[in-house]
Amino acid sequence: MALVLASLATPAAAQPSSAPDFDAIMAPQGELREPITVTPARPWDEPQVASGGAIEVSLPTFQALWEQTRATARALSSGRLGPALVLGAARYSGRAVDGALHLDVDLSLTLGRPGAWKTVPLVGEGAVLVSAEVDGAAIGVTTRSGYHVWLTRKTGEVVVHMKLLVAPRGPRGSIEYDLVTPRTPVTSFSCRFPVAGLEPRVDDTVRSEVTSDADSTTLTATLRPTTRIHLVGFRDLGDSAGTQARVYAESLNLLSVDDGALELFSEIKYTILYAGTKRFDVLVPPGLTVVSADGRGAFRYELEERDDGTLVRGETAYPIRDDYAVSLRLRRETKKGGERFRVPLPKNLGVERDAGWVAVEVPGKMRLEEASRGEGLSAIDTRQLPPELVRSSVSPILRAYHYTTSEAPLELAVTRLPERDIASESVDRVEASTVVSREGVALTELHLTLRNRLRPGLALTLPASAEVRSVLLDGAPTKPSRDQAGRLLLPLKRSAGAASSLTPIDVQLVYEEHQSGFGWIGSHALGLPALELPVAVVEWRVYLPSDHRYGAFDGDVGEGYTDGRWSQAVVADSGSDESGGGDLDGAFDEGAPSVETAETGAMPVRITLPTAGRQVTYSRFWVPAEEAVMTRFRYVAGWVPAAGELLAGLLLVLGAWLVAGRRKDLPGVLVRAGGAALVVAGGAGVVLISSAHKLIPFLVLALIAVMLHRKTIPVAWRSLREWSTRVPERYRGREARLERTVPWRGVGRVVLLVALVLVGLALLDDALQIAVGVLEG
Repeated sequence: MALVLASLATPAAAQPSSAPDFDAIMAPQGELREPITVTPARPWDEPQVASGGAIEVSLPTFQALWEQTRATARALSSGRLGPALVLGAARYSGRAVDGALHLDVDLSLTLGRPGAWKTVPLVGEGAVLVSAEVDGAAIGVTTRSGYHVWLTRKTGEVVVHMKLLVAPRGPRGSIEYDLVTPRTPVTSFSCRFPVAGLEPRVDDTVRSEVTSDADSTTLTATLRPTTRIHLVGFRDLGDSAGTQARVYAESLNLLSVDDGALELFSEIKYTILYAGTKRFDVLVPPGLTVVSADGRGAFRYELEERDDGTLVRGETAYPIRDDYAVSLRLRRETKKGGERFRVPLPKNLGVERDAGWVAVEVPGKMRLEEASRGEGLSAIDTRQLPPELVRSSVSPILRAYHYTTSEAPLELAVTRLPERDIASESVDRVEASTVVSREGVALTELHLTLRNRLRPGLALTLPASAEVRSVLLDGAPTKPSRDQAGRLLLPLKRSAGAASSLTPIDVQLVYEEHQSGFGWIGSHALGLPALELPVAVVEWRVYLPSDHRYGAFDGDVGEGYTDGRWSQAVVADSGSDESGGGDLDGAFDEGAPSVETAETGAMPVRITLPTAGRQVTYSRFWVPAEEAVMTRFRYVAGWVPAAGELLAGLLLVLGAWLVAGRRKDLPGVLVRAGGAALVVAGGAGVVLISSAHKLIPFLVLALIAVMLHRKTIPVAWRSLREWSTRVPERYRGREARLERTVPWRGVGRVVLLVALVLVGLALLDDALQIAVGVLEG
């Protein structure tokens, strides 16, 4: 078939959706955009490179290149993060068929940064990308910044093989081809035109060669790094009668799934080659209703019902070339509550390729799951979707797909999410204070702050042994009651103000619990009532007897909610009891034993809660309804650690006494070894029970024991007496040299005496603590 180039003369091709911007794609990926510059030994304009030849450079130039290569290798080996994408060579080869360029492209590239997404520019949107493969497998391609791009997480060296169609452009008699490409360091181009005598030219070439034979012309060229392959030099050689248009379609489908309806918004993009066309037919799957169809160029359509669906016969007033788009809005009713359905994809009739994208959004309260998926359709990351499709969604896209044929089966299932009633009311804040005596009596005061519209009362579940002592509503005494389940009902009143600005009300509750008292060692449990409403903030202060030591506080926390945190601090006594929290007598302002329910008619009382002892604070955000805040802790009487500390210290002193022995036979060695073990064990015990500084008096006492064992103290005492009797005589005889006669040994002995006094006081303090604890226990 003869090629008539003139018949393919077309108006200027439509511009892509966005102007090609290669740097906008490469810059975020760490492209090395600054070229390596070398100052040559002698200047030249451009090197003349011959095919298969060699280039000679001077020795200084070679050395400079060698040093730069070594510096690059050192930078790579230093562990610095390199670029995510490096483009290599690009080879374009093909032929002209019916005026359009059919090109095979091999693009070499290197991908880095494992795990990161890379955006690989393949070719400009103005070209028809028939296929793109890596290692024989098709890849998904989307559009960015005027380019067809490939989004991938691959790493290493990769070769992308593509098939392209490039339509001619320009007025009749002066045809040209314009292809937007990625900028690669090496670009080669070869194309055969089935017409003899042509004089094609390519812009930005380093080397170009045109050969002709009897029925064809071949162009071979090597290009500089460029983002455009521009071919010119073609002339009008014949007439265009009888040439058929070839149409390629790509559909962008946004499926919106709601309870009771499916809506599909489709934009079908056509690329038209060789000639113009006026017909654009789309087959809509059965069950879908065509809400609207629109396109430019005086577009009109008719609907034809068929057994396999509804045919949309679209037509324009004049033939369309290059690019065109048709928008469809389709709708189908579904079952309330959800169902399993096949995704309806419009089928473009009379096209060479029918590929596209599917994005699924769920604006309502529905759960979306993929039921099945067939060949020709692959799931992709939402970042691989065309940007205009993502921007069109009104809610997050939950599923994304790319298909190579509109007949690819895809089934989805939607179900309505269960609805749960959310409490319209909650307690804003609960502030609790609990005072616990040594006898196990716990008095708890609750302050509940909430906003109330219509609720008559608030139910709460008290601990089993609790007795209500006082209830106040906004400072006024009130009477509680019980519901059928036995829960305590606190009366409420409506908050003042509008619904959006209700005034909080305050409810105060005081109750008393009786548990086992605090002994020498054991554990204790405390809890707050469970409210029928959720609580936003809980602040709980617990006052415990200060003559005990306490371990970590553990609490029960519901799943999915923030755990509370305990913090300890010792506070000053209020004056009611030296031990803190040990006596609750006098807490009541009025002498009623308890507050009964409303049926008894007992008068409510006011209670002043004593806050003394060791304070422990619990803070927590959001407690669910009907959940009680519980805690359990271990305790030990204060004198028990003191006794343990004293025992460990005495073991240390005894070990030092044994170590000071001078016997060198086997029993003596064993005794000293045992003494060393006692020293280590006693010192570790003192540190674990108390702290490191508590070792000091026992170390001094151990030193004294060693000195007594070796009879060093009597000798020191005699030396001190002799020195004291000679001081006056020495002072009178050597008055001028007083500074040189400072009795350092005497000073040391005085210091030793002071140390003995301090050690005695420390041991006496421990003994008194033990005695008092035993007597009070």
